Amino acid sequence: MTVLLFEEGRSPIGDGVEWQGPLRIVGAGGHGPFPRPPAPANFDVHTIGGIEVSRAEDETQLIPTRSRDHLSRSSSYPLSASLLSEGLRDVPQFARLSCDFYSHPQESPLDPGYIVFGGVGSRSSDEWRVWVSAVPSELSAAAREFAVNHAFPFLRAWLSRPREDTWFMHYHWCAIAIDPITNEGILAELEEQRVVQKLPPVHLAPRGSAPRSAPGR
Repeated sequence: MTVLLFEEGRSPIGDGVEWQGPLRIVGAGGHGPFPRPPAPANFDVHTIGGIEVSRAEDETQLIPTRSRDHLSRSSSYPLSASLLSEGLRDVPQFARLSCDFYSHPQESPLDPGYIVFGGVGSRSSDEWRVWVSAVPSELSAAAREFAVNHAFPFLRAWLSRPREDTWFMHYHWCAIAIDPITNEGILAELEEQRVVQKLPPVHLAPRGSAPRSAPGR
């Protein structure tokens, strides 16, 4: 029997072990009334909790999720673990990234009217943190479009810069925000609570209009 699981984030697979991303269970240790089908050639097979699990080799590896807050019906996460993983998959630190999902915007020295809904930061070369904050549901589509078309290219370039060891003596991070009053997207680079660079705001599509896709997507 073949079972396909398409869970967002982590999926428990027997014995309390967690596995990420799209899964294909190809057998249960050879036991049971059903024959065990062979895994396709492009699948990598692992044994987890006595169950053989295969995963497509061409699937983008998911950034591990450390925590995820529950949300009210009036808010939503504009970015998912899979979208973050796709947008940042080519950065040198990808294997060291982890992600947290928060139910409330994170504090920043930016304008208090901004909704800071995402960011990437580091205190050491071995640990890089990504986070996503919930936004009002009516702003989710605009925030997602801004992140895909503007924030991800900015973050990829920022993460790919060469850095000296002394750079890690302070917490450096990038913030992704939207201004719900002016309907603009904002990107900024910060050191601790000091703004190092703030890019010119990007005008977002009017709410309710069809989102535009990034070139090549």
